[in-house]
Order: sequence, then structure tokens, then C-alpha cells
Amino acid sequence: MTDTISVRASRAEDAPTLQAIALSIVTAYNLPPDPELLRYGRPRAELVVELVALVDELPVGTVTLSQHPRDRDAGWVSKFFVDPLHRGVGVGRALHAELLRAAHRAGFDALELSTLTVFREAIALYEAAGWRRKRTRGSERRYVLKLT
Repeated sequence: MTDTISVRASRAEDAPTLQAIALSIVTAYNLPPDPELLRYGRPRAELVVELVALVDELPVGTVTLSQHPRDRDAGWVSKFFVDPLHRGVGVGRALHAELLRAAHRAGFDALELSTLTVFREAIALYEAAGWRRKRTRGSERRYVLKLT
């Protein structure tokens, strides 16, 4: 049987599972947990949408789109995590596609994100999807995607 992937806005009841996915990935890379990872399901002014990917109705990934802190025409992408057991089957691509639709609906001209070089799978997804590296500082990489 083929797994069915869907993407929707997150719900309050998704928060514990999304938090567990994010923390398990960060922990697997021996990184300290960022308190921002614990903010699933809590509305905040800059948030545009928090998306969840589901495989057979179970949450397996997430991405968050917010207003860019310094550019009113751009969105800021964060918390893009896919459960390692569900990588390579299109979950990340499905989340990315819905992220782009949300960014267009919000009227953004561009998207920006920051990631760490250890997240090789995420970097491969971004680069395959047309994101361009803006800069690298230590283990941090910044990427931008023009939408217009």
C-alpha cells in the first residue's frame, strides 16, 4: 500500500508530535534544543502559517512561514523538519510546495531561511528547489528564494 501524503495548517493537537520530531532531529545532530522549537501551536503576530505534513493522517513533518523580521515583502522560513523514517518519499517536497503556495497567498516576493551545514538533507532539498545561498558564517548558511 502506498502512503498518502497530505499537508495542512497545523492544529493545537499536532504540537506535541511536531515538537518531538523537531527535538529528535536536533538531538540526533548533537545540537542544543532551541526554545523556539517548543513554540508549536502557539499563535504569534509574525506567524503566517505553520504547516504539518501527514502520512496516512499521522504528522511526520513541519515547516513554519513567518513575516521576515527586516523585510516586509519577504517571508522567513523556519522549523522545516521531516521525520527521518519518512524522508525520501516526497514529504519534504510536499511541504515545500505548500510553503510556496502560502508565500504567494501572503504576497511575498522572496523567502529567506537560515540552516546549519550539518543539515545536509535539508540543504539538498533547498538547492534542488532553486534556493540560492546568500552567505555562510561558520556552520550557518543563509538561503534566499525569489518568488517573482
